[in-house]
Amino acid sequence: MLASFKETKRIAKTNESATTYAKREKALGKLGKARKYFKKGQQEKSVVEMEKAVSIFKEIKVSYHDFM
Repeated sequence: MLASFKETKRIAKTNESATTYAKREKALGKLGKARKYFKKGQQEKSVVEMEKAVSIFKEIKVSYHDFM
């Protein structure tokens, strides 16, 4: 699972468009919280934060492709 967190963060860094930067930072913050909760054994909180991060990443995808 921790490897998945790292891979998601790495992939997110490839999207550096100014149009999505703020949302990307917010999503990465949620991803960091999810990882922290997961490491502490709080899977329920980790899942909630991960779901929030995924929804933000979906918004980024839409706004990025609309911009391009």
